[in-house]
Amino acid sequence: TQVVGGDGNDILPGRRQTGVAGKVDRDLALQHIEWAAQVREQEGLHYQIIGGGGIVDLADVDSYRSAGADLVFVAANALANPLMAYEYRISHSV
Repeated sequence: TQVVGGDGNDILPGRRQTGVAGKVDRDLALQHIEWAAQVREQEGLHYQIIGGGGIVDLADVDSYRSAGADLVFVAANALANPLMAYEYRISHSV
């Protein structure tokens, strides 16, 4: 798959062709996070859920948090937008 930004430039310099997971994995990941959160609640367990996959904008982070993730990690999109965590923090500060 070709991976380029909106301006046509390589997102991954020197690697125009690469495998893509991201959004393809998001729905499945969200289902698993919801399941893990239900088990945690039903069994009275104490563990943190870390979610990721397909996160390309701030609304995606909110989806993971709403599904039950305590922490959200961003991988590939951090290359395209290294300020995403900062933007999320600013947009969600009181």
